[in-house]
Amino acid sequence: MASAQVPDPRDFKDWEEAFQHPIATTRKFEQQLRSHADENAQKLRTIVGASYRDLLATADRIIAMDTQMKLVETNLALSAQKSNSKAVERIFANRAKFNANQLLRRKASFSLASQVSLLRQCAAVLARLLKSGSSPLLAAKVIVLSRLTYKVLSQNQPPTELIESLWTRLDALKRRLLQVINDRLADPEAEWKSLVDHMCAHYLTTSATPTDIFRHFHSTRLRAMERCLVDDESGAADPTKAIKLVVITAHISQFIFPKRLSDALGHLKDLPLMQQKDVASLNELELNVHAPWIAEELRTYTPWPRHDELQKLEADRHLKTWTKKAVELFVQSLQQSLAHITDFDKVVEVRKEIFQAWPWSGRGLPGVDPEEIIDQLREILNLKLANVVTLRTSEFSEVLAKLRSAIESRTESETVDKLWDPILVSADASNGAVTFKNKVRNTYQGDDEVTRAVTDEYDHWLNEITSLMGSIKTMKDDRWDLDIADDDDDGDADSRRALLSEDDPRDLEEALSGSLKKAFTELEQQLHSMISKVTEDTTLTSPHTTVICLRIIRELSQRTIGEGFSRKLQVAPQLGYKVISPLQSKLTHHATHGPLESFQLNLSKFAGSSRLPALLLWEGTPSLPIQPSSSTYRFLRDLNNSMASIGNDLWSPGTTRALKIESRSQILSCIQDAFRSIESTVDSSTTNGHTASEQEAIVNGESSPPATETEALETSTAESQSLATQKLVQLLFDHYFLQSALTVNPDSENNSDVLENSFKDLARLGTPELSRIEKSATDYWKRTYLLFALLAE
Repeated sequence: MASAQVPDPRDFKDWEEAFQHPIATTRKFEQQLRSHADENAQKLRTIVGASYRDLLATADRIIAMDTQMKLVETNLALSAQKSNSKAVERIFANRAKFNANQLLRRKASFSLASQVSLLRQCAAVLARLLKSGSSPLLAAKVIVLSRLTYKVLSQNQPPTELIESLWTRLDALKRRLLQVINDRLADPEAEWKSLVDHMCAHYLTTSATPTDIFRHFHSTRLRAMERCLVDDESGAADPTKAIKLVVITAHISQFIFPKRLSDALGHLKDLPLMQQKDVASLNELELNVHAPWIAEELRTYTPWPRHDELQKLEADRHLKTWTKKAVELFVQSLQQSLAHITDFDKVVEVRKEIFQAWPWSGRGLPGVDPEEIIDQLREILNLKLANVVTLRTSEFSEVLAKLRSAIESRTESETVDKLWDPILVSADASNGAVTFKNKVRNTYQGDDEVTRAVTDEYDHWLNEITSLMGSIKTMKDDRWDLDIADDDDDGDADSRRALLSEDDPRDLEEALSGSLKKAFTELEQQLHSMISKVTEDTTLTSPHTTVICLRIIRELSQRTIGEGFSRKLQVAPQLGYKVISPLQSKLTHHATHGPLESFQLNLSKFAGSSRLPALLLWEGTPSLPIQPSSSTYRFLRDLNNSMASIGNDLWSPGTTRALKIESRSQILSCIQDAFRSIESTVDSSTTNGHTASEQEAIVNGESSPPATETEALETSTAESQSLATQKLVQLLFDHYFLQSALTVNPDSENNSDVLENSFKDLARLGTPELSRIEKSATDYWKRTYLLFALLAE
């Protein structure tokens, strides 16, 4: 069953009707009534809030009207009391004075506030203009406005702390502005219109005359030119920019001074400062707001420069003086800048930049003789280049110091690995096997720490000299482009090329050649002196010093020849036979001393031995030797080992030739001694077909020995003669073999003809046998010479 509809309690006419319903319904009535009450209260608050302001305004109006009505009633009462004309006139006069005084007090207060506000805004605007890089002329006008404002504020009363702080800030900004103006004036790329604006800004900032502006502009350019020629932390010297500054300054000064600067300064007088368009456009200054309250002199101030103070004749005279001073200062600054440069290429680069930028015709530099300045610049640059050349070549003293240290050292060189040493074979082969190839080269050539110290220093010096030669060649190859503005004819162009690309490089080459000759002469003198000490020192038992000398001389010669000094500069060190001949003799003495002593001892044993083991190896009919004796073979092996122990790289053809010459003479002497020993054995064994005892008996008249004893003696004598003959034949073979091994010039080897004839007679050899022995010895050497590789040609 649907519930009955609940009535609305607002429709009840009496409160008692609510209690005629059940309690639950009555409670709902209560809730509805409370809700309606809250809604009504909220509506009431909204209505009251909306009209509250109107009510307050109405109340204020009522109060004001009441006050005014009371004032009117009071005034009417007073008027009634004082209604005569004189009193009225006096009252109105006093009222006018009072109102005027009140207006003056308010205007003074407003004027002070406006001017202080204007001063503050000037500082803010000036800082913004400087930060944004705006026109310095506009910033200078703001500076003038701020200066006038501060002057007005200071006239009426002492400046307050606020005003002084603002003025201090403006003074700092003024210095920044002057620095900006100077930087813009020093820019060689600035256009003339921009420069004129900067000059006007300089006038407004400093109240300078046109003559002062002219001089300030030139002094600024001079300082900028000096900075271009001095190395600093920001970069290297820029002589090209310095030359441009001089030339452009001279040209633009003739264009600007005095007419265009005078016109620009005159335009500053067209309007009062505050009415000029660029100043009025600065909204931050709020000039339209402050204009009624600021002083009259601020509103009507107009700059009044002395624009016609500088005349044309005076400007030309000043310009010529400045140009001459600028060129002189450029030359002096260039000298000071070059004094700190030690790089030849850098000086060449500076030279090219200077002469490429320099106006050779001199038309843009009034008051200057261009030829005289060019000669001065060439003299300065060439002198500096020659000094650098001398400095680089003088570094050869370091090479000589290393050379003296190496030769005078008595310590043995470091151990050099052999070519087939496992450490060398397993060397790193990466990166093109550079490490492996260097080790092989150092091992083969016997490079050690002492030699490398000298050669590395010499290589460094040679690289410097080679670089100098390349730079001089670059100077010859330089093309000097003509300046279109100069309108040089062909004669001037040829003269320029002749001076810069022919004369100057030729002078430098002569200076370099002279310095190199001096250095190489000193090297030769030092080597002669050191080699004399080495060769005359008999206390040295090791060939180490001699080896070091030869290796160093070899490396120096190879490097010098490789650089081509003799071809390019007609100069090279004379490190030939005269220098190394004493060293070769010393080295060959070290190499041959031990083997020759052993060979002499072995030959003595060979001559006195009772048998000939090599006889078993003889061949042919008659039987003749085909191999040398063991003592001869051992001698060549010992000699080769001795040479190898000293250093394989040292035995150049000249040194090997010197060793062979010295060895052959001593070997020939040893063979002659052995021949005489064997010859004496033969002579003592028989005389005219008898033994020595028989010959003695016959001489003394004694009877001959029995027949059996005689036969025994004859047999022994025959055997002795046969052994001696065989020794002589073997010794002859050894002689031919050694002659083949130690021959220097086969066409001139006739020193042993007498010895060979003696062999031939004593050994009873015919010409065929002698030729056969000689051929066998020669053939055997051809088959075995690789065993003694250092002796092979």
